[in-house]
Amino acid sequence: RIKKQAGRFFMLTAGAGFLYGYLYLLGAKLGYMDHGIQTLVTDKSMISLFIFNESPIVCHLWFLGSLFYALVLMLIVTRFRLDKYVMFAAPVLLGIYLWLSFTGKAEFYVYRNALLVTWPYFMMGCLIRRYKDQSQKHIRPLWINLATAACLALLLVEYQIRHTLAVPLITAAILLYLI
Repeated sequence: RIKKQAGRFFMLTAGAGFLYGYLYLLGAKLGYMDHGIQTLVTDKSMISLFIFNESPIVCHLWFLGSLFYALVLMLIVTRFRLDKYVMFAAPVLLGIYLWLSFTGKAEFYVYRNALLVTWPYFMMGCLIRRYKDQSQKHIRPLWINLATAACLALLLVEYQIRHTLAVPLITAAILLYLI
């Protein structure tokens, strides 16, 4: 099933890349753009595409390629039967992402990638699915509602401190885990 999903996301990502590449070429030919696609597609941009999932043409669809990479990573992890253990590393990876983004220790494209952003949320979904029955017995809606309200209040406080809704918001990441 994972292979099938990875194939679908690869085709969707590649199709979007070709479509936007064609539209970019058409726009350049009609004079809407002052430079051609060759200025976007370079050796450096191709390396960034394959390593960091930073597309020179469809950067606004970064999440498609990122999900493809997460599915490929899941294929590797399940092949070696490590999925039961790796899932619990997701909060750590998300924490590394938040730390890197707030400290400025790396460029944006280095830490906003499949491993530090998409993989933790993907694994969170796997954990939720795996432990759905057990969690429904122990987690009460009242506690979820109280935790959600507390995170929303903290989100407002974070906004007041930072004066921006720029990514990432620490409380939004925590809120997503709670929801």
